[in-house]
Amino acid sequence: MRTLMGILGRDKTLPAANGPLPCLSDRCRTASYRAAACRAALRDIVILTANTAAAVRAVMFQAAAVFSVTVWAASLPAHADDTHTSGTPAPVFNLPLGLPTLLETRTTETLAPGLRHHRIVRRPHTNGASGKDPDYTHENCTHAWAAASPVLHTATDERTALACVPGHFPATDIRRFLTPGDPGRSYGIVYAGTFETRDVALAAIARAPLAGCGFSAIHTALTPHHAMGPWVVNVLEVDPRHFRGRLVSALAGKTVAGPAPVTAIAADRRALAAVNGGFFVTSEEDGVIGEPAGLSIVDSRVLSEATANRPALGIRNTPRLQAAIAVASAEPVLHWGDGRESPIDGINRHPGIIRNCGNRGDREGRMPAHDKTCRDDDEIIVLTHDAGFDVPNGQDHRLLIGADGRLAPAAPPAPGELLVIATGRHAAEVRALAAANDRAVINTDALLGDIFPDLWTAPANRGAGSLYAVGGGPLLLKNGMRVHHEGIEGWHMDADMPAERAMLVHRWFNIRTPRTAAGITRDGRLLLVTVDGRQPGHSVGATIPEIRGMMKALGAVDAINLDGGGSTAMVIGDTLVTRPSDSDGERPVGEALLLLPR
Repeated sequence: MRTLMGILGRDKTLPAANGPLPCLSDRCRTASYRAAACRAALRDIVILTANTAAAVRAVMFQAAAVFSVTVWAASLPAHADDTHTSGTPAPVFNLPLGLPTLLETRTTETLAPGLRHHRIVRRPHTNGASGKDPDYTHENCTHAWAAASPVLHTATDERTALACVPGHFPATDIRRFLTPGDPGRSYGIVYAGTFETRDVALAAIARAPLAGCGFSAIHTALTPHHAMGPWVVNVLEVDPRHFRGRLVSALAGKTVAGPAPVTAIAADRRALAAVNGGFFVTSEEDGVIGEPAGLSIVDSRVLSEATANRPALGIRNTPRLQAAIAVASAEPVLHWGDGRESPIDGINRHPGIIRNCGNRGDREGRMPAHDKTCRDDDEIIVLTHDAGFDVPNGQDHRLLIGADGRLAPAAPPAPGELLVIATGRHAAEVRALAAANDRAVINTDALLGDIFPDLWTAPANRGAGSLYAVGGGPLLLKNGMRVHHEGIEGWHMDADMPAERAMLVHRWFNIRTPRTAAGITRDGRLLLVTVDGRQPGHSVGATIPEIRGMMKALGAVDAINLDGGGSTAMVIGDTLVTRPSDSDGERPVGEALLLLPR
């Protein structure tokens, strides 16, 4: 196997092995390259890595001398090409995405006093006057696909994976990734081959010796080792000192059941702008479609319970907008008239079905597990008037708590009422407690105060419409510091877990995908951020480490990741400014964050 070191000569030194990976095969799109020369270059260029921009540029210029390749390098100051549409200076974001030499352009628009929209694009410099390709699109970069191994935890795993790779394959390399929640550990992935399309890569994977080795196809631009992007980032910046509107969370419809696109949610509330909110259920086998999979509070009403160890974004609009990010450790409790208490397992979901896990009594344990559904035969569930779905009668006990706290026979709950459903061993417990009491209540005031003490504990802050919240994760920043709690938030990885689960965590955490995040600056400004992704040539997306670094660069001291992937969406007025990654367009979501006029 020929390497770039072999091409340049043994006296040329490659940078260290885990830096950014510029896709030199993009040079194949320059007019000076003939198809035959392009194919030859692709056979020869195996891998190029760098830990510093200087090392990248040095090796790229060496490669350019050998291949007569056009190499992009920014010669202008970082902000020389900024474009502003609002008449106010755009903030200096200096996004740490890809090579520092990439061209970054920005537009800024004032949507309302205290509310601005920034659009940031990072891509290779495409100034035709400098001889650089003005039609650069990575999606047209030939041979951009590779075969990727399963997650490799040990040296034995790596040797086994390498043994699966045909000897004639070019560009075989083991790439290292930091383990979610434990940056002191790492794991490997073998990348093998260069393929023109996904189908060609899959065909190679289906043949011996790769067949049966668990390899999958990946576009190399979606790996964090590719450093050319491009990236399209949208930022809503809300300054509470000047913004006179409100920021609220809203369900897709009038009930928990049933998702809707962010464009529809925003249009229904006549929002100035909006982004998607937290995680939600997407299939009936995992619960009620549209149901939030984590904390959801609307108008001070708790519509969904928190997932253990996971953060949530809380919002208060009185006397002016204020936000906070907290880990919701408190659980709702049913207080009986005689002083006894019954912990509540879930709110507005089917008994026994817990999306993302992280609930007491789960068969699989207390810890959350992202995109996994856990089961629990013994639960106490509460349905509110906002549920919008029925739970079939089974081996359970049910009762209705009236708006005044009085107990009554089970019936669909009206506004202010609660339907309690107890299953398994809790059925007999609730039946006995109901027989001994004529009243019960959920102390929502104490619950909200425990979760968001800075937003709720002052008496002036309490009341209907005062508090909103959406759940998310992982926690990205706290008090200006990067935090790495993913291991207890649902993205745990170890050598003992099934290979499918390890690959799910790897792809979710360390492969670029569309992202939505929220951050709070030191002076109290709120940042709602989206990154388009999974679309090489337009925007590749971000890993969790990349969105964490981006939020810090944007000025956030506290930050949380929200739902992403195909759910990522930002709406300005009636216009969707993000580009959906799903093939069928904008995805319906369970909830959204809306910026409303007062």
